[in-house]
Amino acid sequence: MGLGLFKTAGPPRASNPGPWTGAVGWPGLVQLTITAASFGWFTMLFLIFCKVFPSVSMYEVKELVFHHRRLSARNQIEDLNKEKDDAIRAQEGVA
Repeated sequence: MGLGLFKTAGPPRASNPGPWTGAVGWPGLVQLTITAASFGWFTMLFLIFCKVFPSVSMYEVKELVFHHRRLSARNQIEDLNKEKDDAIRAQEGVA
């Protein structure tokens, strides 16, 4: 898309000011420098963004959530078993 700007910056074809209008126009040093700098800025900003907000695959996130839920459920079951054992011991001590 950015390379199309070189074409739109030229004179219109309808004017036909001379025999050289059909020639291919090559970008000059300024246009090449601007294009290279634009790619450089984009790359730098993208790398800074990836450094601040690291990209994590959805598989890893889902796996982390799954294991967290599994451990949480296991801990809840262990807590319930402990409470049940304490209640049984309390009833045996009273009886």
